[in-house]
Amino acid sequence: MSELFYDQMGGNFTEDAVLNPTFDGSAYVGGADADVILNSCLIDFKTTINAKIEGSALYQLLGYSLLDFSNRYRIERAGFYLPRQGRFLTWELEDLITQLQGSNPIPIQKLQLEFKDAIGFPLTDADYDLFYDL
Repeated sequence: MSELFYDQMGGNFTEDAVLNPTFDGSAYVGGADADVILNSCLIDFKTTINAKIEGSALYQLLGYSLLDFSNRYRIERAGFYLPRQGRFLTWELEDLITQLQGSNPIPIQKLQLEFKDAIGFPLTDADYDLFYDL
């Protein structure tokens, strides 16, 4: 597995990585933390023998991305690394949202505001202004 990891990710070893990042909204959903953020890409490791990615895992990945309310990590992409298979799957965040929502997806800024409201994170006047402008 280590050789597969090096083959897939070795070119990124000199880049900054954030291990087990927590997000602005993490405390509102039970303390959620992701696996790693590397080069603006949120990566979740899945060590399952079965290489199938379930829909719930995609929603979890999107949820982590949406919890970064202040855009601290500047997440642009999200994906999975499957160590047993040596596979790295990524999506542009906008593409992932479109795939999960289908046609006419909600813009990411509005989706994030709705998520913020749904988990009970305090909304600011600027949030309300932005919500109605979108």
